[in-house]
Amino acid sequence: MPHTRETLSKFIRQFVECEISYEHIRQKVMNKLAVNPALAFNCLDLSDKGHLVLDDLNQFLSTMNLYPAKKNIELVFERFDKEDRGIVELVEFE
Repeated sequence: MPHTRETLSKFIRQFVECEISYEHIRQKVMNKLAVNPALAFNCLDLSDKGHLVLDDLNQFLSTMNLYPAKKNIELVFERFDKEDRGIVELVEFE
């Protein structure tokens, strides 16, 4: 039981650290670089579907030669997928 408690504590701590890092990056991108959310969305929506799926994010990152862990990509996608439908529309992206 102590091992489980320690593992869970470590997981929660890492998750919170990831969320904090994500929020800092989001703030920098949105506030300092003046990124247009609609333009960024369209860059990710390569097939012009009007929504994003997890594979769109994977493809975009691959074109940028970025290969983060699958779980990290999923966490970022889930952050935008506010309705938990497996897709992200522009309104959720902003």
